[in-house]
Amino acid sequence: MNPIRRVRLQLRPFVVALFVLLTVPIFVAIIAVVFVSNQRTARANADAMIDRFHGETIDSIENLFGPIKSLIRSAGVVGTREPDFYSHDRSFEYLLSLLLHDDKLVSIYVGLDNGMFRQARRIEPAVEIQGKLPPAGVAYAYRLIPPDVSPRIDHYLFLDKELASLGTSEQENSYDPRQRLWYRQTAEDRTLNLTDPVVFATLGLIGFTIATPIYDGGRVVGVAAADLTLAGLSEFLSEPKISPGTLSYILDSQDGVLANSEKIKTWADKSGEVSLLHIAALADPLPGIAFGARPREDGKSYAVKYGGKEYVANLATLPPHFGKSWQIFTITPLADFSNIFERNNRMMVFWGMVALAAEILIISLMSAAISRPLERLAMKVTRIEELERNDTPPLHSAIGEISVLSRAIDTLGASLEARKQRRDEMQAAAAIQNSILPRPLAADGALAAVDLYAEMHPAREIGGDFYDFYPVEGDRLAITVADVSGKGIPAALFMAVSRTVLRSGERGGDMAADMEDANRVLSAENASAMFVTAFHGILDLASGLLRYCNAGHNPPYLLRASGESETLKATGIPFGIDGDMPYRIAETRLSPGDTLFLFSDGITEAFSREGEEFGNARLEAALEAARGKNAAELVCDVLAATTRFAAGAEQSDDITLLALVYRAPELGLSVSADATVRELAPP
Repeated sequence: MNPIRRVRLQLRPFVVALFVLLTVPIFVAIIAVVFVSNQRTARANADAMIDRFHGETIDSIENLFGPIKSLIRSAGVVGTREPDFYSHDRSFEYLLSLLLHDDKLVSIYVGLDNGMFRQARRIEPAVEIQGKLPPAGVAYAYRLIPPDVSPRIDHYLFLDKELASLGTSEQENSYDPRQRLWYRQTAEDRTLNLTDPVVFATLGLIGFTIATPIYDGGRVVGVAAADLTLAGLSEFLSEPKISPGTLSYILDSQDGVLANSEKIKTWADKSGEVSLLHIAALADPLPGIAFGARPREDGKSYAVKYGGKEYVANLATLPPHFGKSWQIFTITPLADFSNIFERNNRMMVFWGMVALAAEILIISLMSAAISRPLERLAMKVTRIEELERNDTPPLHSAIGEISVLSRAIDTLGASLEARKQRRDEMQAAAAIQNSILPRPLAADGALAAVDLYAEMHPAREIGGDFYDFYPVEGDRLAITVADVSGKGIPAALFMAVSRTVLRSGERGGDMAADMEDANRVLSAENASAMFVTAFHGILDLASGLLRYCNAGHNPPYLLRASGESETLKATGIPFGIDGDMPYRIAETRLSPGDTLFLFSDGITEAFSREGEEFGNARLEAALEAARGKNAAELVCDVLAATTRFAAGAEQSDDITLLALVYRAPELGLSVSADATVRELAPP
């Protein structure tokens, strides 16, 4: 049997092939159905064309108002983000730039709650401004009515097509934007507003106003608005026609004619109020007859006969989200459709194949736009998997999902690289910390009197425990085990400071003063309120006399060669808490064979999987079991007992162990076996 081979497909050819396999049969079926459908009656085709026209007209009307709404929204956002923007003349250029976006706009303006009015508008050279004709060559004008002052002056600055100044005009004017319907209604609704047909007081024209509020701290402080005339809407409606004989109308909710494809005037200004002509009152009786025969079902085509001809009419209402209950009314002669069937049938297959080829090309380009960045992302992931440094530049894609994926991969790579860098830094820090721990003592001379061994195991990469031992003048040996509060980097830094302070404090025989000086330094230089417990002792190698200070540390164990055990209890509080605290010095004498065991609380506070502490009892049992062994064996046995008890549970604290076995001096000096521990009064 041959093994099944897994085929790896590339995204781009796979997508193109899949599109062809899925599209071509559907396309062929559509061509066949459309080819047959084109042989049906003109009525069916007229219905389809009108339905399509209505959908396109609705989209076109929304597209006409949509950009203008967006412009006004942006003007409102600018005023909201910069409350004083429209109080300065620099806003004129911004308003004019918005006006130039669409030639169907006649003006864009802002009214503020202090009465100020700013406007950028188109100028008809033949229309008087302030009782006189504007300068020759005028195309635009800036208009300003300042805030509440008396008298109110209306300022004009005239501009040509290149926006060069042609002159100014000023006149008293009582116009107040706050009293206009566009301002009051928008401020009250607190949302973008498309008014009913109104008379533009500043232009002497009739049309629509699109307005949006301007906020400051949640309060409406002004309104930005734009004017679009009815004449401009009729001009727009006359552009897209179903056929040469088609009549199209836009009606308001009362069946008044807002605009028409014939561009005839259907409105009048009656004392500032707009009066629209009803569809049935037009001079041509056909629209009124067709409108009267409309069915109850909105958007359904129906047949109308007039003057010996047959027409198809349709009345559809704009979607609710447009905000106005406007209607699109269309009347189309059926005869206009009969001459296009044959040509459509001949051209359908040809253009269908062209469209299919274009779609395949577009799909190919789009799949390439997807596959190429994905291939680059795959390379990045591969480098991340291999923990290699990722030097490839960030990937920018117009496809949102790919951009998100790219940022996620870049973030992951940066996180892993930062984690690797942190790991390397922590390893270096651990190496540095280990390097400052003392090296093993040379077993010669007076140092041959001791067998000393120590280990430190931080809970993290680095820790706050430390041990230290070093020869002191006069054949003496200093030993220290300390535990800084906390773990990790802060504890390690404080540990290094503490070790330096304790080492630099040796001043001959005044051990108590040395400890008090160390405490003062650590308390003064302690912005983080950390503290350190420490056992510091000095052993006379010849006599076995051990003088020590226990600053709140775990009491070390003294295992006597005779089989007895003692603990060296605290003689003061931890360093770093109270800089004025005195410290007592205690002393004891080691006999040959005695073992001193120092440790941090990471031993007794080691936890098992069940949450139980290792404790002092288990430590003492481990020490008894290791009694008589050398220093290294004793430390390893105690550490092994702790490890067995934890049984894989996470280490909760730093662990430090130091064992010192005192042997008889090489010179055979007679050492008394004074096994008492006594406290010395501070000097």
